This record gives sequence, structure tokens and C-alpha cells, in this order.
Amino acid sequence: GGIIDPKYCHHVPLHAAYNQGLLDEEMGQSLLHPSNDTKTFFDPNTKENLTYQQLKERCYVDPKTGLYLLSLSENPAFYTKEHTINVLKSVMVTLDLGRFKGQTVSLWDLLNSEYITPSKQKELLEIYESKNSDLLQQIISTVISIIEETETQARKISFSGLRKQISARDLFQSEVIDKNILDELNQGKTTVEEVKQIDKVKQYLEGTNCIAGVIIQSRNEKMSIYQAMC
Repeated sequence: GGIIDPKYCHHVPLHAAYNQGLLDEEMGQSLLHPSNDTKTFFDPNTKENLTYQQLKERCYVDPKTGLYLLSLSENPAFYTKEHTINVLKSVMVTLDLGRFKGQTVSLWDLLNSEYITPSKQKELLEIYESKNSDLLQQIISTVISIIEETETQARKISFSGLRKQISARDLFQSEVIDKNILDELNQGKTTVEEVKQIDKVKQYLEGTNCIAGVIIQSRNEKMSIYQAMC
């Protein structure tokens, strides 16, 4: 798949193809800014319509063959009835905390968020499909309670940042750590020091190295950027 330069016969990125005039403006804008009309592929894991590129980005490359493979989830949502999904997508919930603070999102999105473990999601979906709408408000209350508890517990654990203490809640909301790590911290299965050694966390807390200067290869002479400018 992809766009091939007809002159040099190699693949080119989408934005490059557009800039080189390989695509007209209408086609270029359609591919660069996909609408529902161009999302003709389907992700069975999330029930979303996607463009081919978006679906490809969710694949992993098989190390033996080099082929792109879409991993099918064992998440209970994968086996949920279409009618149930449509109903849960139509139920909107407004939250005033956590990642969704100030947003109105569907109950389906909340059930598929990192706040809800697969086992709890399975339990709640089974409750809905067995009792239908009678327990819908109870499911909403349960989901909100889980989010509130997660946020409360995450505030109690902190890390040393560059200028101030950073809570596990901040790391979770910034998607630096996931729910599994957050739960392990809350349950004492892992420590703050152990989490700090994770590359992504370390980079977030301590930053990364910057360009320190220049080197003149012929003389193997190193100097600061300020010295090089003088």
C-alpha cells in the first residue's frame, strides 16, 4: 500500500506526495484530513471506522515475515452485541475529574478507558445484557466511582520532578504510566523507585540531554555552542 513516485518508483510519504503534486488538492486534503467518507476500514477491537493508514498504525510488524498484523483483542468488548454497543454509545456522561475532566463522553468510551479493567468491563457488560436498561444508572455510578477512587489513590503517591513533586495521578493523566502500573503502585506490588527507572517515566521526570556543543572532526576539538559562535 501507499503512494509510489511514478518517476523514481519508490514509496513517498503522504505529505511529500501532496507537496510534489502527485495528488490534486481535493485528494490531498481528503487523505491528509480524513473524514468519515474516507474511513472505509474497520477495527474489530474498538468497533471504529478508520482509514487504511490509521488501521496500519495499530498493527505490529511480525519479526519473521516483516508483515503487518492486526492483533485481535481478548477484551470482552470485542464480543459485545452490536445493540448493546449502540445503546452505550448513546448514553453521555459529563465528568469533573480525571482524564475526562470537563468533557462529555459516552458510557461506551468510559468502559473502554484505562480506568476500567477487562474483568470489571466484562462484569458490567454482562450485567447490562442480562438486566438491560434497568441497571444502566447503576453501571454509570459504578464507573464514576472507579474513576474517583483511582484519582484519589493516585494523588497519594508522588515522584520528584525537575522543580516539584509530581503525583502518580499526573503521570497517569499524561499517559506516562498506564492503569496497570498505577494499580501496582496502589497495591504495593511495585515501588516509586522501580517505576522511576522506566525509560518513559525517567524522561518525563528528569528530561533528556540537550545538544551540549560542537566537535570539529578534523582536529577532534570540542567547544560549546557559545564558543563556536564567537
